[in-house]
Amino acid sequence: MLRLVCTKQKHRASPFPFSHGYFLFSTSIREPIIVLSNLTDQKSFTVSYLQKSCGLSSESAISLAKKLRIEATHNPDSVLSLFKTHGLTQRHIKNLITKHPGLLLADLDTKLGPNMKLFKSLGFSGASLAKMLSKHPRVLESDAQTVFELFRSHGFSEKDIKNLTMRLPKLLIYDAKKTIKPKIEFLKSLGLPELHIAKILSYEPYVLTRSLENHIIPSVQAIMRFLGSDVSASKAIKGCHRMLEFNLEKVLDPNVSIFRSHGVPESLIVKMFLINPRTLLLRGVYTIINRACPASKRLTPRQTCLLSCRRKTPFQSARPVPKHPTAEAPNC
Repeated sequence: MLRLVCTKQKHRASPFPFSHGYFLFSTSIREPIIVLSNLTDQKSFTVSYLQKSCGLSSESAISLAKKLRIEATHNPDSVLSLFKTHGLTQRHIKNLITKHPGLLLADLDTKLGPNMKLFKSLGFSGASLAKMLSKHPRVLESDAQTVFELFRSHGFSEKDIKNLTMRLPKLLIYDAKKTIKPKIEFLKSLGLPELHIAKILSYEPYVLTRSLENHIIPSVQAIMRFLGSDVSASKAIKGCHRMLEFNLEKVLDPNVSIFRSHGVPESLIVKMFLINPRTLLLRGVYTIINRACPASKRLTPRQTCLLSCRRKTPFQSARPVPKHPTAEAPNC
């Protein structure tokens, strides 16, 4: 039986025992009792609500009561009811409130309600909704509708937007016009169709977190310098949509120099890059080549293929990439 020692006794009939400053601890080594001291009546009410309505432990409730002040239960009750209506379980709600307790006081009419309705229209409910919100709970208080409308106006399907939202929910809190729109328009200026832009960004939404001026534009310029035309650059981006995540200024030029130093013809390097761009984007190319081949010998097309990306993308053919037990090229 759990033995409790009370260092300071107070009147037992008090409706808010937490407000009277007594200290409880357990002699059991399995589950310690939380210190409940110096809590005001208002904090005690908040702690009690978080425990009873949200399922939080005493420790978590006391910690969150320092950041949250619940004066009435009407709004928090409505928020919890909304969550349950959209399929969130008590466990989901507990995790969500623990990460972002301010949701209990969120405006249901202007932010929370419309956003939940939008997520439902995209197919988020129950476990899928909980998974997405666990990554970034603040999206519930964002202007998600504006971001959604921007993507739709640029040819994104609801499936594309759902994939993008699940992979990187925090995009919904970005400024749609200042942060997202310029990057989409830049990709369109390269000659990429809206369909391909939607596919690229829905599978690799992290591109939208990169700086347009300091990352995306310099990377595209590095591709153009190497390939010599905008058309070829667009073809390369469609062939490997992850390339815009790389800092190509620091990766592409040095890797091209390595292949040249091993006697690989310029035409073969370009062809290899267009077939599978990531061949020249691996940071370990220098180590792999110099360990595998003397400088006097050339890499064959098959050997360079072994250095390429094995990840299948929507733009790659179904033809299987040759496999090798290690990432290194075979001995020459």
